[in-house]
Amino acid sequence: MSKFKLAAVTTRAVPGDKADNLDRIDAWTRRAVGGGARAVCFPALAVTGRWETSEAAGVSEILKVDNANPALVHPAGPSVQRLTGLARSLKTFICAGLIEDLDYYHLRNSVGVFGPTACLGAAAQVHTPIERHPTFVAARDFPVFDL
Repeated sequence: MSKFKLAAVTTRAVPGDKADNLDRIDAWTRRAVGGGARAVCFPALAVTGRWETSEAAGVSEILKVDNANPALVHPAGPSVQRLTGLARSLKTFICAGLIEDLDYYHLRNSVGVFGPTACLGAAAQVHTPIERHPTFVAARDFPVFDL
C-alpha cells in the first residue's frame, strides 16, 4: 500500500452561506495541496452549515445523479460541480459535508467524495438526530471508495 498525505481541516461553516463556505474550502484545499496533501477532508455540513430542519431543504443539493429514470434526472448541485472542478484542477481528492437532496423529499447529512475525474459518491450519516426530523433520513450502507 502506498502512502500519501491527507489533510484534515476543521473550519467554520455558516448555515446557508454556501458561497462563503465554499470559498473557505477552496482556500484551505489549495493550502493543503500546496503542502503536499493528496486528499483534503472537511467536516460534516462544511458546505451548507449545520441545521436539521425542513428549512434546510432550500440549501440541499443532489450529490449523485441517478439516471435510472430519465424523467427524474436533475443535475448535480452547484456546490457539487464546484468541488468536482476544484478536485479536478488540483488533481486531488476532497471530502466535504453538505445536506444531500436524496429524492426530492428526503434529506441526508452526507459527505461527498470528489476526485480528479468526478464526484465519486457520498457517505451519509447512519444515525438520525436525537430529536428526529421527518425529512432527514439515515444511510443504510457504508460505501468504500478507491482513491
